[in-house]
Amino acid sequence: MMLRMLPLLALLFLPGCETFNDAMIRYMLKEPGLSGRFSDQIRNGLRKWEKTPPAALPNEAPPPFLDQG
Repeated sequence: MMLRMLPLLALLFLPGCETFNDAMIRYMLKEPGLSGRFSDQIRNGLRKWEKTPPAALPNEAPPPFLDQG
């Protein structure tokens, strides 16, 4: 019985995946515990990103044949 319900459930969510995802994100951000955790994850990710050293760039320009527009 459960195996027959799984494809039906998938078909119900496929057309409205974007709407369903938007609704879930809105719900998670309104939920006090979850929104705090999301904010913490975003803040920690931003701090990690800011701590990474800048990318090393080459000292010389690339050859002109690489610049094809």
